[in-house]
Amino acid sequence: MGGNDLLPIYYVSRVLRDAELRYPRVEQACLALIYAMQKIRLYLLMHKTIVVAAANPIGYLASKPVLTGRTARWMLQLSEFELDYQRPKGVRGQSIADLMAMFPGEGNDEIHDHVPGEVAAADINKPWTMFFDGSLYDTVGGAGMVFEAPQGYLLSYSFKLDFPCNNNVAEYESLILGFKIAKELGLGSIKIKGDSRLVTNQVNGDFHVKDPHLSPYRSEAQNMMNQTWSTLDHMGIGKNKHADALATLASKIQLNDKE
Repeated sequence: MGGNDLLPIYYVSRVLRDAELRYPRVEQACLALIYAMQKIRLYLLMHKTIVVAAANPIGYLASKPVLTGRTARWMLQLSEFELDYQRPKGVRGQSIADLMAMFPGEGNDEIHDHVPGEVAAADINKPWTMFFDGSLYDTVGGAGMVFEAPQGYLLSYSFKLDFPCNNNVAEYESLILGFKIAKELGLGSIKIKGDSRLVTNQVNGDFHVKDPHLSPYRSEAQNMMNQTWSTLDHMGIGKNKHADALATLASKIQLNDKE
């Protein structure tokens, strides 16, 4: 748009389906805006957007004291854009919009309620799984842990243990660091898998702790596991390659005094 010249660069339209036909008129107006925002989101993030309409349905929703359900999620989606609402001053652009509303495209895309940047909440019935492993290089170690969400995506973490330790200490450090990360993420009860048979059996109470320096680690791990109602199981090394790679890389990182 420049001066009095209007140049259409993109247009979208679709028919209302199923439950959408029963939405109140104000929500149907919001639905049109939401659909357009979802289709050209990347473009709108780069520019200030002027929304020209005889009424401002989004402003009406924003004035409501309490928003719930789909209207609340729509408002969250729109909050990432810089929107300026104006009343129409002419009929040219409005006539095009009216014509498109009279002959909407079928469209295969559905309206989604995903809010960009939103972190999926932990599902109590489907807990996250944490894979952990420790590694030793010379006299220092590394810790690696991988969190697998019920939906399948992964969160990976790796830590340098820049102090003298042995392999069992590195395994315990990785397990305890994983518990702390899970707490920060609010994951609640999790399933834990590691390839250290000694650590797994000691924490589960099947093995006695013969090395005194491992006792505080075992007690800390047991407390954290009991507090979150988590479970710890042993798995083969071949099934723990992701966490093993993270721990190995971390153990071999060379740190200088400034890092």
